[in-house]
Amino acid sequence: MFEKRGVFRLEQEINKIKESVQQKLKAAGNKEELQELRVKYLGKKGLLTKVLREMGKVPKELRPQIGQMANEVRQLLEGELDNRLAVLREKEKEMKLAEDAIDVTFRGGL
Repeated sequence: MFEKRGVFRLEQEINKIKESVQQKLKAAGNKEELQELRVKYLGKKGLLTKVLREMGKVPKELRPQIGQMANEVRQLLEGELDNRLAVLREKEKEMKLAEDAIDVTFRGGL
């Protein structure tokens, strides 16, 4: 049977995952890095997914508490990943517009 220590360990892992992703999100500089983070933490074999799989071992009376905590972290991470992706897309769009800008004051003859 899963002990209280195991529940405490799951809570610690969830919090560690949350802090780690938040730090790495700030450092992510492109869409590919964000996708790697999404897969690493939220993917099928992701770190948070592994923690959620251990929920079956948690005593029934503690499952709602751990499950709620894990789901809140998942939703937070998904939201932050989406927000960061939107910011990066906007920056890319601005850079593309700046590259494509035409200087209408430039005279045509050389």
